[in-house]
Amino acid sequence: MLTYLDMLTLVLVLFVVLLAYTRPEEDQAWRWVDGFGIELGYPHRQSIVPPILEEAPATYPGEVPMAEPLAREEAAVSALEEALGREGGLDGVEVFSTIGQVELRIREGILFPSGSAVLRADGRELLERLMPILSAAHGQITVEGHTDNVPIDTPVFPSNWELSAARASGVVRQLIAQGLEPERLQAVGFADTRPVAGNDTAEGRAENRRVSLVIQTDQTSR
Repeated sequence: MLTYLDMLTLVLVLFVVLLAYTRPEEDQAWRWVDGFGIELGYPHRQSIVPPILEEAPATYPGEVPMAEPLAREEAAVSALEEALGREGGLDGVEVFSTIGQVELRIREGILFPSGSAVLRADGRELLERLMPILSAAHGQITVEGHTDNVPIDTPVFPSNWELSAARASGVVRQLIAQGLEPERLQAVGFADTRPVAGNDTAEGRAENRRVSLVIQTDQTSR
């Protein structure tokens, strides 16, 4: 019993000593830590420790402010619209823009007969008239083929996927034949997966049957 009581007394004394060293006085909390050779944070700093994370800058090095891409898009759209105006407006071609790209949207009936991927004479003429605009743009051009949701099942086109891809490829081949650099072009078929209007009316389906020439205006995203 005496040995047990001695041990309890020693433990009590130890906690009393530790408590004495942790009085809420300036730098007292760090003195006993230094005695064990441990350094936490900034024990010798008298002022408030500055935060590790500094305030993030508005833009990172090399990053382009948001206003600049928007200004580039507006300038690109204006230039394309002016070029289309010089060509007489090019009926059936609409200009749309999003950040980093400008889209020339062409109705299906101008380029292709219904259910076919063979370019019409009027379609080849239209693409030829677009050549000065496409050549001056300098960006990557993605030719997108789109259809409505009416199924097609022919020996040549088992579904709208084949039809949309064949139309996009046909436009790419025509642009290359007219002198556009092949490395700037790519063909994509989307079938009916990206409608721009409802497929429940004839007018909506006609809008969805289209070929889009999407020109990249932000070259840093390539």
